[in-house]
Amino acid sequence: MAEKTGLHVNTIKGYEQDGRLPDVDYLAQLAIETGHSFADLLNKRLLAGKLGKVAEDQHLMVTEQQEAYSISVTPAAKLPRLKLFGQDRYLYIDEALLPANIDWRDLVLFNIEDGKVGFAMISIEDRDIQDGASYLIDYGTGPVVRTIQFGLAGSIVLVAEGQGGAPLTVSSDQRDLVKVHGKVVCTISYI
Repeated sequence: MAEKTGLHVNTIKGYEQDGRLPDVDYLAQLAIETGHSFADLLNKRLLAGKLGKVAEDQHLMVTEQQEAYSISVTPAAKLPRLKLFGQDRYLYIDEALLPANIDWRDLVLFNIEDGKVGFAMISIEDRDIQDGASYLIDYGTGPVVRTIQFGLAGSIVLVAEGQGGAPLTVSSDQRDLVKVHGKVVCTISYI
């Protein structure tokens, strides 16, 4: 386990023999190696800790539950129709996937790139940028999803999630070159 987790042997001995509570990474590797439920391991770890009683009273226990939702390219009974950004195509989305506080008619879908399978749901009515939020923007290279961080002297920094590339800093006098199409309110991934 030490080789597989990158943890020191003494750390693992502490978990197994000395009653030290394991970290989440160790529990994840243990679930993979043994086939035991990760949620069950995590719940047992939580209950054994100092806040175990509080976690139980506040119903913070983790469940392993996967839901099946409907996403279709053909009209289905009473499913909201969301437009694919920049296209004349639509997807019909199960209402359970839609954010509760936003009118679905104000949403569009943008195909996620970077090797992910799914869509970013964009609120086209929300274009006022906030530090740390993700937006569908265009800065001259076509629409992309980027997280915006406020920089020095009125600049903004465009950060690509998961690409490992360097962030792009846009100075305050060039901010008007960044077109904000809308705020990412959630993403839909599928297998």
